[in-house]
Amino acid sequence: MRQGNFGQHNSRLRSGKDRFCKGSVLRAGNHQKRAFGAPGRGNGQKTEGSANEWAIQSFLGRINYDYLGKYLVEGNIRYDGTSRLHKDSRWGAFPSVSVGWRMSEENFMKPLTFVSNLKLRASYGELGNQNIGNYPYQELLKLNYNYTFNNQNVTPGAAPESLANQNLLWERTSAWDIGADVSLLDNKLSFVFDWYKKETKDILRSSQIPESIGLKAPTVNNGSVTNTGIELSITHQNQLENGLYYSVSAMINKNKNELTTFGEDEIGESSIKREGQPWDSFYMYKWIGIFQDEEEIKNHATQPYNPQPVYLLMIYVQDFLSGIIPVCVFCIEQPIRRRIIESDFDTVFMAGICKFLDQIAPV
Repeated sequence: MRQGNFGQHNSRLRSGKDRFCKGSVLRAGNHQKRAFGAPGRGNGQKTEGSANEWAIQSFLGRINYDYLGKYLVEGNIRYDGTSRLHKDSRWGAFPSVSVGWRMSEENFMKPLTFVSNLKLRASYGELGNQNIGNYPYQELLKLNYNYTFNNQNVTPGAAPESLANQNLLWERTSAWDIGADVSLLDNKLSFVFDWYKKETKDILRSSQIPESIGLKAPTVNNGSVTNTGIELSITHQNQLENGLYYSVSAMINKNKNELTTFGEDEIGESSIKREGQPWDSFYMYKWIGIFQDEEEIKNHATQPYNPQPVYLLMIYVQDFLSGIIPVCVFCIEQPIRRRIIESDFDTVFMAGICKFLDQIAPV
């Protein structure tokens, strides 16, 4: 780390390097005993094994600057390389920057003595993701596939199991944040507000290919997800003359999650990935009544079970349930601290109210 002070200008510079490697090797074999000196080789001799390895290396840099302790700037850069991507695209640069203004330190704020701290801030940053298989860009062969002739296994062989993709890139997540920190009345009352937007692009996932290809789908960069929201927390804290310290906090936040690009719908057992809807929204059956008799069962569409009279009558994936997503959360936390025999004991009381989004939209 290097630090420099030039009058009322202060700066700090840091740099670093990080490397992580992981691998494993497994070797095994067996053979059948035979008499000492007997000609030929024993039947059933076999050797097998497996090995895998991967590594990631990072170069890091950070610079901090402030003027008069009230104008603040910080910049960061990561340069990451992973063995899981092709050599032509395995390195990625991920910058971030943040700025802050301690407005409460300005002369025009001095008359406002009830303001203990007022800070405005903004930031932008990027991060990368490479959490996929170790060899998604290489064409691999899998052993233990027997070569057959005339319906008989002739000799052990090898065959490709999945498609490869040498054009893979880092999955990138970018985040914007604008906020403010406010403390009033000698820090007895404080507010923290944030607006954020987080977007993930080039999501690493399995490609959507027909099963007729006969091989597992390759890993591709496809899809993006956006999260936008606001957060507000309010805290009141104080210490009474008898030594009792208390703090009461309230928080409210609202978030919107949207799968902005993806491709064809992917339906799971009870969820769906669909463009324009939240990621992994609920996708379930809708109960519309109760079967009264066998005749009614015969006249309705096939059910997801073997129905009997007085069983639930369901519509098979005819409605889209967007999911139960907490879009607005409000909670109160109240810790109480009392000094007893030179020890601190904390008692925390918490209460909360949650509002959920629960809506049905046509398919």
